[in-house]
Amino acid sequence: MSTSLKGITILEENQYTREVLTPECLQFVATLHRQFNSTRKALLRARKERAQLVDRGMALTYPPETKHIREGDWKVAPPPKDVERRWIELTGPPNPKLTINAMNSGADVFMADFEDALAPTWVNQVSGQKTLILANKKALQFNDKNKEYKLNPDSYTVLFVRPRGWHLEETHLVIDGEPCSASLFDFAVYFFHNVRLRLANGCGGIYYYLPKIEAYRECRLWNDVFVKAQQLFNLPIGTIRCTVLIETLGGGLEMEEFLYELRDHIVGLNAGRWDYIFSAIKMLKNNKAAILPDRSQVTMTVPFMRAYTNRLIQVCHKRGAHAIGGMSAFIPAKDKAQNEFAFNKITEDKTREVNDGFDGSWVAHPGMVKHARDIFEKYLKGKANQKQVLREDIKVTADDITNLTVEKPITENGVRQNINVAIQYTYYWITGTGAVGLHNLMEDAATAEISRSQLWQWIRYRCRTDSGVLINEALYRQISISFNKKRLIYNYFEIKFVELQEMKKQLNQDQLQPTKWLYKELLMLLTKQSLMKLSTISQQLKHIQFQITQMSLMLLLDFEKKINQLSQYFKTQMTFYKYKIFLQQISFILHTYLNNLSTYLHNSILLLKYDQFQIFFSQILFIK
Repeated sequence: MSTSLKGITILEENQYTREVLTPECLQFVATLHRQFNSTRKALLRARKERAQLVDRGMALTYPPETKHIREGDWKVAPPPKDVERRWIELTGPPNPKLTINAMNSGADVFMADFEDALAPTWVNQVSGQKTLILANKKALQFNDKNKEYKLNPDSYTVLFVRPRGWHLEETHLVIDGEPCSASLFDFAVYFFHNVRLRLANGCGGIYYYLPKIEAYRECRLWNDVFVKAQQLFNLPIGTIRCTVLIETLGGGLEMEEFLYELRDHIVGLNAGRWDYIFSAIKMLKNNKAAILPDRSQVTMTVPFMRAYTNRLIQVCHKRGAHAIGGMSAFIPAKDKAQNEFAFNKITEDKTREVNDGFDGSWVAHPGMVKHARDIFEKYLKGKANQKQVLREDIKVTADDITNLTVEKPITENGVRQNINVAIQYTYYWITGTGAVGLHNLMEDAATAEISRSQLWQWIRYRCRTDSGVLINEALYRQISISFNKKRLIYNYFEIKFVELQEMKKQLNQDQLQPTKWLYKELLMLLTKQSLMKLSTISQQLKHIQFQITQMSLMLLLDFEKKINQLSQYFKTQMTFYKYKIFLQQISFILHTYLNNLSTYLHNSILLLKYDQFQIFFSQILFIK
């Protein structure tokens, strides 16, 4: 649809766009996009140029041109009172149920995530904004299975928002003929609707987490955006406050520069484990010495990760900022032994972090907040933070940060685990879910990214497991296809089968049993044929910008043709009419699936990082 605003087009309207994307809001988004998008594009080109230099052998080091910043005497602006204490922060997507549970959890901070924990469908993005508007109005409610969820009016949890990174675009909003920057969209929509609400509620400002920053000039751009937004709303500098995730190798080398560029707005840095490791693999992809073992072995205690976290604490406290530790991704389990293991690991991780000097840390589930928070409360003895711990005892060189040597093995179980998680997470992601519980851990796109990048690295360099097995495309295909057949497809349609139980109850059970096998047969046939088609789509990843919609439509028509053909046979069955209801449901399911797949392929934010990897990674997504 076209808006009445010149040069602004919303490509898909829904109930949330009508409520959230008002003309005034869109005008604000467009103002920021028009002023800053060209700089964003230039910075993305600079990323590529830097990567090409590293590929050709350039050593990564602390930027020589900013030595005066690292040696200078300066500090960031002091934090607002409501974010002085950040012992435990909870993260998750901005859906109503999770937002309510998070704000009621007892965490010091809830980071509502429009990035790694949210599959970027258009409905997810805009409905998430609606959820946060209601949360700031103290009016958010949710009903599920006769259970009502409401915000606790006495909650002290502070809301932060993580927009998407500079490299992403929001293709559903076109401004002057080009897609809107996803970062500016997420930032601006939330700011427009909530900054005055928050100030009226007595909050110290409006707070953000900034992801995937690779160089200090990208922080400078964020600072320029913040200044402009505050000027347009006649608000003082510092109304916007942010924490930056150090989740790129470039960020690991430019922490002080990040703080300096954002010094009027920043309150801290955070250690983002999986994305940081992925970034290191990506940046040093031509360095055979940078091959890493099983990701379970790349803990926060290996040398290059210790260097990274120690420097983060040192830099933050030297400059007056919070140092926030990494994620404990455990989620509660039904099994008592599994829960005990999870709590022991959380105790180990958070005790190490607080002893190192971190001011707070992350958990992934409300059920883990109290256990983790008690550790910081015990060790800090009620103090809001420990910025006085300057860690002057350590000296971290650039080589300490960029030397990825880890003397641990690659195991076949590690290969299987990466394939397993990448497949399962991607399956949920393309069907609209961005935060997924797998193996008693809450996983997001960062886990799929590190899993995928390790597989790429091991196959490219023909690594072997500790048992001597060659890791190549053949092994990868063998494991992934076996896993797909056993888990991915079966789970998808079995889940949908369960969702249709209410319809099954309407059937006469005596009539259902003789033809139940036909229903299963239909699922098998349609699954096999559909995924063969989808595999063809996935092999054309470089050319899907406008073809995907047409190809999805062709697949859907082929799908419906098969339904009609089988319907002719089913007409002889007494229960055909009831089964036709099921078939219509399956058709709708696939149609929804394809729409989500189209969004996934169009945005291409999860998997398409290496050209060499694009084609055969289709095996992770679809069976041939």
